[in-house]
Amino acid sequence: LPESGTLLDRLRKALPEINTATGLSICSGDTAFYLELLQDFVVLPIKTELNTFLASQDAANYCIRVHGFKNSSYSIGAKDLGDLAYQLEQLSRNNDLGNIPDLQAQLFAQYDHICATVNSLNL
Repeated sequence: LPESGTLLDRLRKALPEINTATGLSICSGDTAFYLELLQDFVVLPIKTELNTFLASQDAANYCIRVHGFKNSSYSIGAKDLGDLAYQLEQLSRNNDLGNIPDLQAQLFAQYDHICATVNSLNL
């Protein structure tokens, strides 16, 4: 479909930090499925969840949730975001919650940027 090609082109221009080829390969080249995955990704309640787990010092659930978010990030081709989530996963796995807030702020800033951009594209 030429329209989905256009959507992907717009996405690539707006978010060069997302490797759509990686995301598409995970979706077996199915552009519609990839765009659906992306739309699901930008409505995740990740910020609320991670903030709640951090506030209650729940390292175990923080680790589980940030691990899933890491996988989702890599699945859509957002490698830098996935790498940040990986670092947060390691910190929470080691119960090193004191070093989480700064990295988490970086993660949220990148995630907010991706969400705002994807939403502005009206995929």
